[in-house]
Amino acid sequence: MVVKPGLTARKVLLCVRRDWQGMRYYELLPCGQTLNSNLYCEQLDRLKEAIAQERPTLGTRRRIVFHQDNAMPHTSAATRQKLRELCWEVIMRPPYSPDLAPSDYHLFLSLANYFAGEKLASREACETRLSTFFANRDEERQQVIEQNSAYLT
Repeated sequence: MVVKPGLTARKVLLCVRRDWQGMRYYELLPCGQTLNSNLYCEQLDRLKEAIAQERPTLGTRRRIVFHQDNAMPHTSAATRQKLRELCWEVIMRPPYSPDLAPSDYHLFLSLANYFAGEKLASREACETRLSTFFANRDEERQQVIEQNSAYLT
């Protein structure tokens, strides 16, 4: 198999953190960058700040339960220490689970459909489309809540 040099050079990694009310934090990594323990710990700090801004009473009224998978950056000693510092209760995804992760099915499938066939010219265009996508998802979720989980057409 031969990798075409121009195809993967423009891909970016999307890191997302959400809760039952919607998107809390997301970040596009620079082209070619992967997630490591140090970056993941920095993202956890930014997530804490986002939670403090958007839902200030959450951290003071009750504990935060954080669900993550078993990827190497999520299980490193540095990450475990950071999560202890944040005082978050961590629920790990079972290793080798045959089930799809909720974000793989619900979020990324919808995201793939939303971007289907699109070729974005720049990182800024991608960020704009992502912002629109997440805003629309939050609106749809709110409509479902207001309709007592009734199906919306």
